[in-house]
Amino acid sequence: MRYLTLIMLFAVFASPARAQMGDPDADRAAVEAEESAAIGATIIRSIADAQALPEDVTAVYSLSKLDDAVLLELKKRESLKVLHFSLWSSANAWITDSSLKLISSYPSLESLTIVIQSNYSGVGVSSLAALKQLKVLKLTGHSTPLDAKDLEDFSKHPALQELEVTVNLSSDLIKNLTKIPGLVTLKLTVRAPGKDPLKGIDKCKKLEVLTLCDGVLPAEALEELKKAKSLKSLRLEGRILKEWNATAFEAIGELKGLERLELAPTNSQNSFTAKELKELHNLKDLAHLGIESDFSQALTLELLKDLLGGFENLTSLGISHRYDLDMDVVLALAVPEKLRQLTFRCGKISDDSFKSVLESCTGLESLDIHADGLSEAAFEGAIKAATALKELSYYESGRALFRAAERLKTDRPDLEIRRIG
Repeated sequence: MRYLTLIMLFAVFASPARAQMGDPDADRAAVEAEESAAIGATIIRSIADAQALPEDVTAVYSLSKLDDAVLLELKKRESLKVLHFSLWSSANAWITDSSLKLISSYPSLESLTIVIQSNYSGVGVSSLAALKQLKVLKLTGHSTPLDAKDLEDFSKHPALQELEVTVNLSSDLIKNLTKIPGLVTLKLTVRAPGKDPLKGIDKCKKLEVLTLCDGVLPAEALEELKKAKSLKSLRLEGRILKEWNATAFEAIGELKGLERLELAPTNSQNSFTAKELKELHNLKDLAHLGIESDFSQALTLELLKDLLGGFENLTSLGISHRYDLDMDVVLALAVPEKLRQLTFRCGKISDDSFKSVLESCTGLESLDIHADGLSEAAFEGAIKAATALKELSYYESGRALFRAAERLKTDRPDLEIRRIG
């Protein structure tokens, strides 16, 4: 699956607690198979599995509750480069500071992902700086936010390119991040913002991808991003701002090099004017726009159409959580035929709007939709006629389109089809 699909806004992030439906064992096995395959990893569930690993294993994935004895066994695999720990049930958290200390001695580790609600602290995280070949560090779910001092040991780290952590955001913490010379991708979940929380972020000279979650920052904090000339992708999610106002939109509109913008706030009250939104039209190079959560609810239909109509170079669009919205809003795009990827997870899709969008977006290659409301005939006919389409993901609460999708697999062997739900 292509890079654009992998980084699409509405991809489902791994979660420590899994929704278990139907047969829990089958559901778990499906999650394990999908997530491990994405990173080319071998699945382990126990110390016996770890002991059975070949000496030359390079990637390991687990959705199980393990312990430090397993980590000691994995340390013997000197070729291990990728390690991903998640959990099927958040009640089984097991990662501790001693666990991280053990992992810090792995000789070849390049990527570490821990998606577990755990109580490890900044002391354990600091020890990971000893992994001098580490390129990717993603820690999701740790209950103790990191402070500036917890990242000091990563200063001048020779390899780190991607970092995801929960922090007490401050200018001192940002200062320590600027000392990581190769940092390209940064995701910060903010718990307690200090004064001038983003001050100095422009000193991260190679930073291209930034995600900020929660924190309830003042809109003025985004003004620091104006100086971040290397930034190409920005995602703002959760309660990241106290208020979405003219200051926020002006700051984002100043990011002239931005190619991807994803707005997913969960503020209960948002209100925009057409004038404020038009600040975003200054992003002439924008190729991907994502709108979800409460942000989409705050936009009237006319405001949304005005917003979409102001971008002439969009090749990727995602809209979700707008249950009164039909798919024909996509036709408000300035140049629909340029669209290559569309994620539309809103309400019910009418037959006419589905057909119109696929007829107008002639270059569409990847489509991800909530398909409730579509008839079997309209779904099958429009997809069959969309000859440029290479990937289709669809969700439906029932099984009305299942037969059509099965026929399409025969009629369109070139089309990758995935049913969700």
